[in-house]
Amino acid sequence: MAERVNILKTDYEMDRTDWTQVVSAVFGGMLRVQDMIEMYVAKGQGWNVDFATHKIKIGNSTYPIQFIGSESIQSNDWLWGWENINGFDDSLLELVDEARDFGEKVGFDALTAPNLPLTESVTGYILSMIACGISDKNYGYYPCKHSGGVAFVALYDLPEKFFAPVNSTGFISNIMKAISLYELDHKILVEGFLAWNGCDYHWEDNNIYATFENKEQLLIRFENIGDKKRIKNIDGITG
Repeated sequence: MAERVNILKTDYEMDRTDWTQVVSAVFGGMLRVQDMIEMYVAKGQGWNVDFATHKIKIGNSTYPIQFIGSESIQSNDWLWGWENINGFDDSLLELVDEARDFGEKVGFDALTAPNLPLTESVTGYILSMIACGISDKNYGYYPCKHSGGVAFVALYDLPEKFFAPVNSTGFISNIMKAISLYELDHKILVEGFLAWNGCDYHWEDNNIYATFENKEQLLIRFENIGDKKRIKNIDGITG
């Protein structure tokens, strides 16, 4: 297995100013993390957030947080936490400052505009996913729903298993779920998740051959649709 890699921070060839491509780069890994949070942390439990102590209590468990931003029902827009209309301590905004710095570096406007209109594809959930996915630290997000909208916080000090590599079956399940949920660039989604998962892989013609931690192998076949690649099928390799 190779070391885990964030392709956004490498020389991987993609357009880091393009919404779909950036989302695709982080979607696989972050979907895995969010599924683990839903399964082992959220579990339909009540929550109470305390921005003064930088902590959130979910059920009987307490986690340190960063503030990401908020959706407003009234104005139907998103406001990044670094705009800081709440006067939060700067230590609560380190994650979003990191995201904004990355946006300024690569020219990704969604991370540098203080507020964004909400649409079917541009939501606090996806923006929080991007912010957490960009960071070199292990974060997952949590939506704190209230009468005026949703405040999004990032959880850290989460169990290591939330970020552990998946096996080939988990990889297939996660990829299929991802493309059913959101309009993504399939090539970037697959390569981004393989890199996040620490998999060795290589291209042959229009196919990716990937090796997982337990030596399982997958053959991921693509077909060309216009100037994009779309997943055709994914098969296990035996022998």
